Amino acid sequence: MSLAIRLKNAREKSGYSQNEVAESLNISRQAVSKWENGWTCPDIDNLILLSKLYKISVDELLMEDSEVVESNLIDQNISSEKVIENYEPYENFMLIIISVIGCMFPGIGLLVSVAIIIHCKTKKKHLNKIHIVIIIMCFIVNIINAWSWLNSIWFHSGRATIEKVALYIR
Repeated sequence: MSLAIRLKNAREKSGYSQNEVAESLNISRQAVSKWENGWTCPDIDNLILLSKLYKISVDELLMEDSEVVESNLIDQNISSEKVIENYEPYENFMLIIISVIGCMFPGIGLLVSVAIIIHCKTKKKHLNKIHIVIIIMCFIVNIINAWSWLNSIWFHSGRATIEKVALYIR
């Protein structure tokens, strides 16, 4: 949202007309109109007077809501970018570790790999190419492990025992 729109919204929210604002600031109505249409900007003195008239801070007039939040974070020596930058490598590393550990457990590891892939897609995670390769390799290993585990427990395919051969001969 531009300064012009914020000025107009603040004026309307306060219930003033352009004429009333102009009279309060000892300027012309056309100057107020030019500010609200974005043709010119008020000087600092007028911004201060406008903030007092509208009963809002100069920051609220000059910045959008997200900008106000970011400026408050910067005042506290914490920027949102630094928080994300500091957190993301650790989260990516933990996803890789969980994926690799999941390779040790055939049934659960496949579910873990699928959950990690879904998590990355829904959170729109930007992983390095090496991370993507590792997660895909773990997913493939987990598919192979799950198949061999299921095969050994339920299907028993690939084993030629005397009992199976006898069943097929009859």
